[in-house]
Amino acid sequence: MSETDYSSFNEIGLTRQKCLNCGKHFWASTKRKNCGDSDCDRYTFLGAGMVPQPYSVSRMRSKFIDFFKETHGFVKPYPVVPRWREDVLLVNASIYNFQPHVTMGYAKPPENPLVMSQPSIRMMDVDNVGVTGRHLTGFEMMCHDSFNYPDKEVYWKNETISYCNSLLTKSLGIDQANITYTEKPWSGGGNAGNALEVFVGGVEIATLVFMDLRKDRNGTTQIDGDYYSPMELKIVDTGYGLERMTWLSKSKGTIYEAVYPELVSHLIDKAEVRELPEEYLMQYLDLAIHSNPYNEREVISQTTGLLSKKFPHFKEREFLESLTKMRSVWSLADHSRSLLFMLSSYVIPSNVKVGYLARMLIRRSLRHFQNLGIKEDLGELLELQYASYKDIIGSFDFDFSNILLERERSKYEEVLKSGTALVHRIVDKKGKLSQDDFRQLYESHGIPYETISQIVKEKTGETPEYRPIPVKETIEQVEVKDVPSIEKYDTRALYYDDTSIREFTAIVIQSGKDFVVLNQTAFYPEGGGQPYDTGFLYYGSRKFSVRAVQKINGTIVHWVDGKIPEKVRVRGEIDNDRRDRLMVSHSSTHLLLAATRKVLGPHIWQSGVQKGTDYSRLDVTHYEKISDEDIRKIEKLCLELIKAGKKISVRMIEWNLALKKYGFGLFQGGVPLSSKLRVVEIEDTDAEGCGGTHLKSTSEIGMIKIVKVESIQEGIQRIIFASGIGALEYTQKLHDFYSSTIPALASGIDTASQKFAKVFESYLENRKRYGKTLDELADLLILTAERKLENGIEYFTGKAEISEDLIPLLVPRVKKIGSPLMVISKKSGSRILTLISDREDARKLLFDIMGKNKVVSGNSRIASLNLGSADEKLIS
Repeated sequence: MSETDYSSFNEIGLTRQKCLNCGKHFWASTKRKNCGDSDCDRYTFLGAGMVPQPYSVSRMRSKFIDFFKETHGFVKPYPVVPRWREDVLLVNASIYNFQPHVTMGYAKPPENPLVMSQPSIRMMDVDNVGVTGRHLTGFEMMCHDSFNYPDKEVYWKNETISYCNSLLTKSLGIDQANITYTEKPWSGGGNAGNALEVFVGGVEIATLVFMDLRKDRNGTTQIDGDYYSPMELKIVDTGYGLERMTWLSKSKGTIYEAVYPELVSHLIDKAEVRELPEEYLMQYLDLAIHSNPYNEREVISQTTGLLSKKFPHFKEREFLESLTKMRSVWSLADHSRSLLFMLSSYVIPSNVKVGYLARMLIRRSLRHFQNLGIKEDLGELLELQYASYKDIIGSFDFDFSNILLERERSKYEEVLKSGTALVHRIVDKKGKLSQDDFRQLYESHGIPYETISQIVKEKTGETPEYRPIPVKETIEQVEVKDVPSIEKYDTRALYYDDTSIREFTAIVIQSGKDFVVLNQTAFYPEGGGQPYDTGFLYYGSRKFSVRAVQKINGTIVHWVDGKIPEKVRVRGEIDNDRRDRLMVSHSSTHLLLAATRKVLGPHIWQSGVQKGTDYSRLDVTHYEKISDEDIRKIEKLCLELIKAGKKISVRMIEWNLALKKYGFGLFQGGVPLSSKLRVVEIEDTDAEGCGGTHLKSTSEIGMIKIVKVESIQEGIQRIIFASGIGALEYTQKLHDFYSSTIPALASGIDTASQKFAKVFESYLENRKRYGKTLDELADLLILTAERKLENGIEYFTGKAEISEDLIPLLVPRVKKIGSPLMVISKKSGSRILTLISDREDARKLLFDIMGKNKVVSGNSRIASLNLGSADEKLIS
């Protein structure tokens, strides 16, 4: 990289230098030995007052946005859960809002250039939060971005540098001598480019990324092990840390006291924590910053040693007690804000994906409450946080959050109760725990690391060492393999032109073994939970079954039972009944989701879906089993909406216009990569981005019947339902069942369930009596068994034929007689000879007694032989 890449640095008097410590190139207004990174320099901003006046978080945010508002379009923050993406769990940076649809050129940005402040969460440093004095899980990334197209350039590197430098020096009043810009490559989310890291007084406050590369296995530019190639779109992606800039302006204490002063004071007062003197904090923080990676024992040892020399009245025990308490205060301040962000996006704590991350923060918070010795009231902290962030996240459902927090508190108490006993058993058995033990106890049983360590220390006297398990923040993408070589072709989708088209003609563009690609088709390919259409293709006098239709790398492929030549005309015929049923199922899914949200609340999000011709399923996020009463309410609301004949419309809408009108609820059913969103709207009821085939009106659905609701995993409820003709067929099956059952119960339909309950209760009582009788018979059989000796083998025989149900009860009783037992039972009209042994040699013994030519079945404890005409003298 040459100096001319950043010529604006020369204009403002900065020169390019090389760091003597890390070797990176950087730009500064004065001659320096290092680049200003905290790895190479100290936090010189602490106590230095490098910003003339202190700013709160809200004032710093406004200062930044107001600076850019005259030249940039303001964009409101997106939710922290990126439902417009399928590869990540949480928004880690502001650019996540525009990947991949904008960065890949499919859609335009909402403004160009733009300014925004985006709430973000990164969990990779969660173990350092509250410990180092500077790490956070939640933060706001402020940005001013520009998107430069081949036919329209907005601004690029030099303008970006000018904006940044003017903000820092002219708007915030920072001395130019305290600012450095360090060069480095950047990559993330499938893109890459050159970047500048901006430091003031040793703290990184911004990164200026010049994104002009796209991940490409055939690319020639390598960054962090991946290859990239140039892209037409050049993006200025900046990220300014709101919290760090706020901390910089206050220049004292830890980042927590700068960002959350009211909350920190509230917790200190409530827990009656002895605050640490500012000079103690400064010393601790200075050492913690330069411990990379952070080393707990070393930092504490060095801190107490230096403080003992500096301050004659320093008391190490009081310092460590206060530090431990303050760490919990700082952690609660951070975790409660991240939870506010998460729960505002209706994340439901669980053991999977983003729910797992929320649960982790809640349980860590509950431990910190315990450490402070105060009542666990996360709800109160969320209310305090909301007062400061309501302008950022909008409305917040406190009823929803309080329900979840109470459920999580109860579950956590159960985990501690059962988990503590489990850890004790493992330590007693092994003496110490391995890393795998820690991982298993934490991941499978939810037992906190600190709890495990404390138990080990109490039982062994040693503090175990463990390595924190990296937190996954991405979703693994499944790579499709074994796909035939098919050239990309944009087949015209007739099913979008008119869903009533069931016959058509087309030209075969590609043909291979058992597949064809057509220039146009009415066959719907599998996608969005809707199964593919089936039917036939006719070529000449031949008829080919269409077994499946799929989109492979963007190409619609028809799988057929034979070979059709290329460049010939064929006639397609859709299975009309299957298509009709699937259209009803798909529109019903949208209606059912809308009704479920209306009845249960806005936290309901579609988690998965599969439409079918008979039954369909809808997986939704919910924190408890959906009750029978709620099911009836949902069904009734569905019926009302069906009777109302709500219009179902389908429109292609530009991304940003669609988001502005309908919000992020559009992404209930997936994320299309296209310049426009295909929006399916049920009048005044629901709107979703969807690529499926739909009805014209809700009245065409007929009816929806929920068949079953089940919990498929924590936080996810599966609704199995039937609709249209499928719902009618289901009710007919129910009618047939009642018609055959009710006469036997001598009851009417209104009283059948009560009568059945009584019959079943009587059945259970009889089974109980029968079981008792069997136990008595088993004991009697053992007492009356006769001893025999055959071919040198001693065994006992029962005196009479027995019920087959008796055999399992005889297995544990055989030990009493000390030898195998031979009995005869009846099964399906046949007489079965069974030998029961307690020495796991039943098959061999039965062979030896009855002869090697007999067919013996069973296992080592129970062996059987169908007697037929076999000689019964041995057991007579």
